[in-house]
Amino acid sequence: MLDLSNYLLNLARIVERSRVNGPGNRFTIWLQGCSLMCKGCINKELWPSKPNYLIKVSDLFNTIINTAGIEGVTYTGGEPFDQAEALYYLSILLKNKGLSIISYSGYTYEEILNSNDKFKKLLLSTLDILIDGRFEKDKAAPLLWRGSTNQKVYFLSPLYKDYESL
Repeated sequence: MLDLSNYLLNLARIVERSRVNGPGNRFTIWLQGCSLMCKGCINKELWPSKPNYLIKVSDLFNTIINTAGIEGVTYTGGEPFDQAEALYYLSILLKNKGLSIISYSGYTYEEILNSNDKFKKLLLSTLDILIDGRFEKDKAAPLLWRGSTNQKVYFLSPLYKDYESL
């Protein structure tokens, strides 16, 4: 069995119940560190990968499953796919408890699929929804779960297909 105590996530902050980062009440995790650094980003303070709040995957998992009234977890950032390995293991645990998983990423769906990093692809395989694409300030718009029109929402499981037409 995998020893998850060896896996750490570098977090910026968490919100135990949010209704703006996907459907329903969601436990939202902002990851610290972003290698993409999109021009016009509203979370520039999350770019540095310096340790901020390091937490073991197993400890974060226990915090999440002991949070009442949530239907799932959302990863945002920073760049979640920069910490894909630890998030993959967290996602497997969460899915086994029946929680849905949504992730934002500045990487496009195609970039993740074509990545040489197997954990980026494995993390993708655990998601119910991926919101992809770098924020582009000149394409900013008030869209559901997105900041700019180039970003896409991918429904990767049947769980939230009802939202596809929104």
